[in-house]
Amino acid sequence: MEHELQGSWRGAATRPCPGATHDVFCLMRADGACAVRKVFRNGRAFRRERSALEFLASAQLSCCPRILASKALAGGGEILMSHVGGVVPSGKLLEHMDLWRQAGEALALLHDMPLPVADHLELRCAVERRILDAEKRAALWCDQSEGRILAWMKERMASLEPRMRVFCHGDWSPRNWLWRENQLFFVDLERSGPNAPEQDLVALHLECWQEDSRARSAFLEGYRTSGGPFNQAWLEILVLLHLVGSVNWGLSSQDTSWAGQSRAMLKREFNRVSASHL
Repeated sequence: MEHELQGSWRGAATRPCPGATHDVFCLMRADGACAVRKVFRNGRAFRRERSALEFLASAQLSCCPRILASKALAGGGEILMSHVGGVVPSGKLLEHMDLWRQAGEALALLHDMPLPVADHLELRCAVERRILDAEKRAALWCDQSEGRILAWMKERMASLEPRMRVFCHGDWSPRNWLWRENQLFFVDLERSGPNAPEQDLVALHLECWQEDSRARSAFLEGYRTSGGPFNQAWLEILVLLHLVGSVNWGLSSQDTSWAGQSRAMLKREFNRVSASHL
């Protein structure tokens, strides 16, 4: 990493983009070449992103950055990667249905890739561990309503068929996509790893699809995997689990506004889901 930055990229113009868990620096050399330097303040996030990019490079996937150099640091690390370019989809661009179809196709490609390391943890067991952790946190910060929702989730999950986990992006949403010349690229893999395929749909369900059912239809048109379509029951459980975690975070961080918004969303989602199973 030091060789790359002090060598061919020495003196490159830098444009910083600060973030919550990492900072991103866009580098440009005098010859016009561009690269991205991502500095992590979290060692786990650094290791996940580096492992994911190495894994995807070995599969010759061209719709994400490639590593030019990397270096582990105390409490974090740095990755110098290729500059993908393009724009983050927003506004009118999100009405472009081909973008959503390509987003479904790209995610299906990820979910169909064999995991880089054998995973022997069955999905239901993995989610049960997350629910147990959420219950412990809820006992400290939440009221009884969140506890009842977690209990309902466990009961609902017991009736689902066993499944194995797949390789997931971890934060699949337009904020981590780039659109260039009518082609979709994706970035930010610090949350990637084995998970339920439906986990990658949680943000889309909460942030995009409730306002635009056409986007959901176009995405699912592109999402064709060897494992078949996503499981609606698993998506419902994971959406609720995400929102319980969001309430927990808001309360533990004393962010009452965040906790209130998350609790309202949780109540709305639970009422909708539970009513459909009456």
